Amino acid sequence: MDEVEQIISEMLAAKGYGRAHAARKLEDHKDLRAVAALNKVVADDKEFMPVQRAAAISLKKIGDSSSIPFLITALKGHWEVRAAALEALSNIADESSIGILISALKERKRRHDIVELLGKVKGREKAVPALIEALEDPDPVIRGLAIKSLFKTRVFSAVPSIAARLLDKNENVRVTAVENLFEFSNISAVPWLLKATSDRNIVVMHNAFVLLEGICKSCKTHEEIADYEKLIKDFLRERREKPDLAKPSPRVIMLMSVLAKRRDELASQRDIILGEIPKPPKRGTIYRQMERVRNG
Repeated sequence: MDEVEQIISEMLAAKGYGRAHAARKLEDHKDLRAVAALNKVVADDKEFMPVQRAAAISLKKIGDSSSIPFLITALKGHWEVRAAALEALSNIADESSIGILISALKERKRRHDIVELLGKVKGREKAVPALIEALEDPDPVIRGLAIKSLFKTRVFSAVPSIAARLLDKNENVRVTAVENLFEFSNISAVPWLLKATSDRNIVVMHNAFVLLEGICKSCKTHEEIADYEKLIKDFLRERREKPDLAKPSPRVIMLMSVLAKRRDELASQRDIILGEIPKPPKRGTIYRQMERVRNG
């Protein structure tokens, strides 16, 4: 019997903290022979909590995919066991295990953890449809976690679904949506951001304006500017025609001037490239010229 087999036997025979200590020793060896015994321990809800936690930590180090179903089962346990199991799953799970994780979403007790985990695993792009579905969950915490996980996927087709949460009935979900759109938005988010400018929450309202202003300033073509102008005009027309809706803020109208300024900047850049107007003088040149004139 070699050292690994001896530690496994010790873990199965010992009790209490001695059992947990043996389970932790197995992480140093990273031997696949220990996986079966550790899987059994981590999934046993009657097991002593420190032993379960130690088994989850060792399984993370070993990194064998056969542990995934057992670690998912452990997510129903004590919070310390759940935390260790989540960490192990985020290290082990990959594209091939997305299906198992999505299936686990059906159980309410593990739904929070799985939604969060789907934003961390490799191949998370495949989880986008399931995460978009989670945005409709009755639990606002799950909706918020789904937004964060969708942000991590960087799949831009999910932007409209995230932006739609700017009208969520829960204030925290709306704040989460606008915060995650800062680095992950495109033109499809603009209609929702315009509506969010009337939000009762000052954080949502302010961030919506900041986002819209940033989008307007970053336009790269005249066609893009025209698209944004049309969206803003349509929004303002809708507010005028439907008196029951909140009146638009003057800051929305100011976005038109931001777009106009951006159009002028693009035109100036084009003229400079074509050589139709001179480039502005480099810093300090004008002062040197004035000095020469003064000195004759």
